[in-house]
Amino acid sequence: SYPQAKLFEMYGKLRYTQRFCEQQGEDMSPDDHEKKYFGYAARLFVKCSQESGGKFELALDSFRNLLAAGMYQDAVKLIESETLLVNDKARVKKVYDLYINGEPYDVLASLRRSLRLREDAVKCLLDALKSIAANF
Repeated sequence: SYPQAKLFEMYGKLRYTQRFCEQQGEDMSPDDHEKKYFGYAARLFVKCSQESGGKFELALDSFRNLLAAGMYQDAVKLIESETLLVNDKARVKKVYDLYINGEPYDVLASLRRSLRLREDAVKCLLDALKSIAANF
């Protein structure tokens, strides 16, 4: 199940990168086809995480793919489930890094831009970030 999840994620990233290069670095989001594969990967990573007793790294993989798929409500649910955080500063930093750090050409670049602009589509993620910050 884990190798399948990684394959779905890699396919989404490869296809996104190919489109990004073809459009000469134009600012873009993952398309519906890529989002579908990120969604598949996210669900498989969740399953792997559950089967492993809630292994953080697998939950983080799932979270990253939920964000890439535009499945923001599911990403918030994963945060609220405490599978990701469990009051651990190192874990919180890794989650924040997904929101803040990255290359302008990676699949989360458009999400980061939306967060900076505080767009309505990402309001639930901003609220989740505020909630995390309030607990530390």
